[in-house]
Amino acid sequence: MSSKSTKDIIICLKDVNVVYGDLAALYDINLDVHKGDFIGICGPNGSGKTTLLKTMIGLIEPITGYVSLFGKDVKDNIPKETRFRFGYVPQITDIDRNFPALVKDVVEMGRYAKAGLVKSLTKEDKEKAMNALEIVEMDYAADR
Repeated sequence: MSSKSTKDIIICLKDVNVVYGDLAALYDINLDVHKGDFIGICGPNGSGKTTLLKTMIGLIEPITGYVSLFGKDVKDNIPKETRFRFGYVPQITDIDRNFPALVKDVVEMGRYAKAGLVKSLTKEDKEKAMNALEIVEMDYAADR
């Protein structure tokens, strides 16, 4: 018997099916991710890993089934507070090594969800970004 409570479920997928045309990308997926869980998603190219992640965060709507984040159905308008708790970095095939961004600049980009794209970051936003780098022990690389 598991000691995990249903209150601790962060991501829930029940009987999820996703198709692209006639191709089933995800078939009958059932998954609960609890607070504190670490999961890995492995598989060959084209096996549905990215589709699964996009479905989990509401970027792709399944043809059948139910997906929730923190108990909220992803089909509904998920509150900003919930969206701010997730980050998604899409797969990139080409990297421009001349792109002029420092590590701290990239971390600060996460604050624009709260500030808005056309607004400048506040001192507090920049401090929170540096704090995030300190938490993961990457503050030494902030100016790289």
